[in-house]
Amino acid sequence: MTPLRIHQALNIGRRYLEKGFSGANPYTYGVFQINDLNPGLESRVLLALALNISPDYLWSRLQDPLEFSSFRCYRELLRKRIAGEPIAYLRGSQEFFGLDYYVAPGVLIPREETEVLVSWVLEDYPEDFYASEGVQPRLHDCCTGTGCIPWTIKYHRNAWLVSASDIDDTAVETAETNRRNLGVDGRVYKADLLNGLPSGPGVYRFDIITANPPYLTQQEWSTCMDAGWKEPELALSAGDDGLLCIRLLIAQARDWLKPSGRLYIESGPSQCKAVAELLQSAGFSDIKIRNDLSDRERITRGTR
Repeated sequence: MTPLRIHQALNIGRRYLEKGFSGANPYTYGVFQINDLNPGLESRVLLALALNISPDYLWSRLQDPLEFSSFRCYRELLRKRIAGEPIAYLRGSQEFFGLDYYVAPGVLIPREETEVLVSWVLEDYPEDFYASEGVQPRLHDCCTGTGCIPWTIKYHRNAWLVSASDIDDTAVETAETNRRNLGVDGRVYKADLLNGLPSGPGVYRFDIITANPPYLTQQEWSTCMDAGWKEPELALSAGDDGLLCIRLLIAQARDWLKPSGRLYIESGPSQCKAVAELLQSAGFSDIKIRNDLSDRERITRGTR
């Protein structure tokens, strides 16, 4: 029997995914539009995973025969993907801002729209921003999940004092794993937003607070659940209007920020103006909104 070659396996996988995705509910696959899925790319990622090589390396091996054991592994990965398992969970990792983050089931998967928050912080605070003052800026990230926000910032601003927190044990463990993997210093706490951090507000104040909190409405989350969305409710669902956690965070953050400190919050595009109003009502100033890479409102910033 002639062995299957890698280029043939890629075509089989692509067609299998195309057929599985066609007409499907996009929420089953963790996206809001089916066009956001890329069967060709996903087939390459999954075959590379089955072969334990980089997807880029596949191009130099297209004519190589594929061992049956590898094809069997590939076929199982394709089956799990069609069943709705996220690529990041299958790989156990997700790239974010050029860095590789460990991702485990039960933790929110990093997304490119969150990179805009990181970029904004780095833009607002260049590396030499505090150099003349001889101080170390303090940044804290709430609802940290994998830790992709704080550890990416710390990677680019090594002199900063950076910490993170999450209410979920799996997220705390995952964030700590990623901190060690990236070789950056920092602390991860189990806390409900800012409640539960050491020292209490007004004593251990921050220059910057960041957060990608849960912001799906109850209706949106019910739709996700019905479709079999695999990411955790705790990281996504936030009450009837999706602003439950954001309201609490804004109320807490003012007591934790230093004067002129800034709060950066990710939310849904339809919520940013409401977030801006909440910041204004809480006494924040210089309130601005920044769009994500798809030109949708995504990040709101306020200054204490």
